[in-house]
Amino acid sequence: MRRYDPEKLSLGWNELPDGERVFFVPNPALGLWTTKARFNA
Repeated sequence: MRRYDPEKLSLGWNELPDGERVFFVPNPALGLWTTKARFNA
């Protein structure tokens, strides 16, 4: 939880202090039901 603290991550791509890039979806159930066009808006 310290490394991937959901309170500090924002929706989409995040770069951690060590340079690792992670994709974060705060509510995965909702993230499964979107389109690329809507996500990029």
